[in-house]
Amino acid sequence: MSYTLEAAERHRATLLDAGSPGFDNSGSAYVRSGGVLTIVRPRRAVRTLDLDEIARAAIERDVLKGERWDGLWDKGTMVDTSVVGDAEGRVYTLIIPRYSKLRSAVLLWSADRGRTWHAVALAGRNATMERPDSYNDHGAPPTILSFERYGGRTERRLWLERLTVSEDRIVPAGPPLLLSDRSLLVGNHSGAANSTFTTRDRIIAVYDVDDGLGQGTLSVAREVDRTTGRLGPERQVGRSTTAQAPDMHDIPAITAGPDGHLVVMIGAHHAWFLMFRSRQPGTTAGGWIPEGPVGKEGSATGTYSYISLATSRDGTMNVVARGEDGRARYSLVQLRKPWGKPWTRWPNGSIRRVLAEPNRAHYAAWRQRMTMDLAGQLYLNFRYYPNMLTDAEARTLGVAGGPRKDCDKGGLCWYADAPELTPRTLVSSDNGVSWR
Repeated sequence: MSYTLEAAERHRATLLDAGSPGFDNSGSAYVRSGGVLTIVRPRRAVRTLDLDEIARAAIERDVLKGERWDGLWDKGTMVDTSVVGDAEGRVYTLIIPRYSKLRSAVLLWSADRGRTWHAVALAGRNATMERPDSYNDHGAPPTILSFERYGGRTERRLWLERLTVSEDRIVPAGPPLLLSDRSLLVGNHSGAANSTFTTRDRIIAVYDVDDGLGQGTLSVAREVDRTTGRLGPERQVGRSTTAQAPDMHDIPAITAGPDGHLVVMIGAHHAWFLMFRSRQPGTTAGGWIPEGPVGKEGSATGTYSYISLATSRDGTMNVVARGEDGRARYSLVQLRKPWGKPWTRWPNGSIRRVLAEPNRAHYAAWRQRMTMDLAGQLYLNFRYYPNMLTDAEARTLGVAGGPRKDCDKGGLCWYADAPELTPRTLVSSDNGVSWR
């Protein structure tokens, strides 16, 4: 029940392994793991905070206006656990209530490097936040998409939450904008990428919808003018290559390159990602140029699931995903494309490089997140999630007596309580060429 770390054999465990790190403008790292927030200062000074205590105080004061909160929220990795910093030193993270009387997700923010925290209620029960990328705007608070598809709910409303600074406080920049009432966007439980991208003039959102037509899942884009707040029309990007229609795993990812052109990669589930480039820089108005499938390489078995995407300072797009090879081995793999050039070929001739290889040939997923600091270093956090376990594996993981389902003729079963294993955070200072 382990994996081999192919890309960074000499990696040494650090406090950053616990979760996907975010950074403020002093270089301090913020790492969430369950209900704990750890702040690692540049000179190795460490501060550990209780997120239960922080969230309760901020929500009762700023959202419930003195009313008691039951304190029930989701501490797992199936929701967005990012910590995001802006260029002014503020940091942000999301609280997603679960089985709680609090009916909406909440943004927590701090303007004093984590000493005090405040809360802003969002429209939907779940939410995802824009992470730093090389060419999005880091000066303002991050944009947020909130939605209702969470905790057994299947409602399809999706809102864009815009935030601004007013008298040194983070407040909504107007009411949430309803982007769609047919959205399939859910928490990106295995893999994560930006669903919004902020430029100087616009905010562009990408999401998947159920249009009831044909194979695959339709991805669309919609943008808002940052000055006027005017919401543009929904514009089709493309349809995923996944056989099932629709499939909520096909979450699209958005980034941009040094020339300002936007790139959307449509996610997949046991299929191939698709890449689209905007015809005009910084806007969806001119439509999209299809760049074809990503990583197909003429192989019927070289498929992918769960996209993560980030663009390096030199314009290189780095994709991290689960790779499937037809042998029931589910590796964590990387694909790398310098801007305006073909996909990188690794020494073995393939365009995909194995970062982590499981030491078993049954089902696995990877809870991977990719982000960067203000200096442009890439950070890849992941943890290993094996399932469809043998009886012996279930005993090893301590879940043999727990609920199970989908047992096959070979004696493999899906265990609801199977844990995630061995978190790691790898760092690249050379735009994804090497990791340590």
